[in-house]
Amino acid sequence: MDGGGGIANAGTFSLTLNNSIVFGNEASNFPATNDIVGAFTSNNSLVGVNPSFVAPLDASTTAPTIGGDYRLGNLSIAVDAGNNSLVPGGITVDLDGNPRRFNDTGVPDTGLGTAPIVDIGAYEKQTNSAALPVLSISDVSIAEGNSGTSILAFTVTRSGASASVVGFDFATADGTATVASGDYMVASGSGSAAGGAAGSTQVSVTINGDGVFEGTETFFVNLSAPSNATIGDGQGIGTLTNDDIAPTLAINNVNIAEGNSGTSSLVFTVTRTGLTAFPATFTALATDGTASAPSDYSATLAGTTSIAAGGVTATTTLTATINGDAVVGRTRPSRWCCLRPRTRRLPQVLVPARSPTTTSRVW
Repeated sequence: MDGGGGIANAGTFSLTLNNSIVFGNEASNFPATNDIVGAFTSNNSLVGVNPSFVAPLDASTTAPTIGGDYRLGNLSIAVDAGNNSLVPGGITVDLDGNPRRFNDTGVPDTGLGTAPIVDIGAYEKQTNSAALPVLSISDVSIAEGNSGTSILAFTVTRSGASASVVGFDFATADGTATVASGDYMVASGSGSAAGGAAGSTQVSVTINGDGVFEGTETFFVNLSAPSNATIGDGQGIGTLTNDDIAPTLAINNVNIAEGNSGTSSLVFTVTRTGLTAFPATFTALATDGTASAPSDYSATLAGTTSIAAGGVTATTTLTATINGDAVVGRTRPSRWCCLRPRTRRLPQVLVPARSPTTTSRVW
């Protein structure tokens, strides 16, 4: 109602408004301090709120522009705000004879495939709102570094022009890279991009460097709660590439007096040097030198052995059985124990073990 309409009831009454707009409800001789006086129930209605973006003639009046058009303005807060169930049966058009349910493609509906949501008021908006700009976030990668910190910047791009500031929330989420393991620092908050033509802004995440040999790891930055925009690609993937060298394996040289009889054990130590997130796996192979198997020694080393991850260095041992005899002879090295790293992440090299064993032979 506007410009002189009113309903009064001196008795007890209950007023219910459905899909209605009550704004500027006053008469020239009876200016009102409220649009509705008394108790009332409002269902999907606007009371005392200007429903239109129509500009007044000047700042001193609340009158609409020339023509007195009270239809809903573009992007009006009353668009698609009604309740379809409150529309009386058989009412298919508004007071101007236009379809009562017009699908504004620029305003989201229920998303359930149902009919467009009716507008509040006597007129249905008949034009489409400008499509909202779309936000998307980039995927980025960085070499994590051996120490200190670095910044990984994700770019949030707004496609499509906007007359208003576009806002969004963001938050990091673990993937194979985690906050708990110290790969990166948690980040969350809100961001914005000024109105105008297509533009962009950035979200920054702090990356922690380390000296651990590890695989490529990922984490995520997720966008949510857009304002004056919709989200297209809402998940940015941050990739941390390994820039640490693989650890090395080395086997020591050992010797033993073989004894005149029986057997004894010759123990080799294999050392892994360098921090790693993976077990160092290798195959040990025994080969003859001047000592030969099985008369001088026996070794069942064929197969895979590993050294657990963790620590700057770690070791494991390999054992060969030495056969004693009473033969006097020269010291004879057995060229044994070559290491073949088995893990794909370690360089494929052979580390020969120059390991002499001492034997005696009688001439």
